[in-house]
Amino acid sequence: MMTKAQNTNSALLSLLVCPVSLTGLIYDKGQGELVSLRTRLAFPIQDGVPIMMTEAARLMSDDEVTRLRAAPVQLDNDTGKK
Repeated sequence: MMTKAQNTNSALLSLLVCPVSLTGLIYDKGQGELVSLRTRLAFPIQDGVPIMMTEAARLMSDDEVTRLRAAPVQLDNDTGKK
């Protein structure tokens, strides 16, 4: 079964930034979201399309932020590879 983000091009994801802080995002494969640790916002990926509107984002819990800071899955900006 495909995850929500498998249809999304990794190179495209690596170009996106948080619309609030203009900083890079971390791909949370387990949740199928792009997250900004600076703003604590998680942006959903629906049908392979990142929804980068703040209205669609959710605020992450302290536990989620701690987990991602400990073992982030970031995309390489040049290749889109993990």
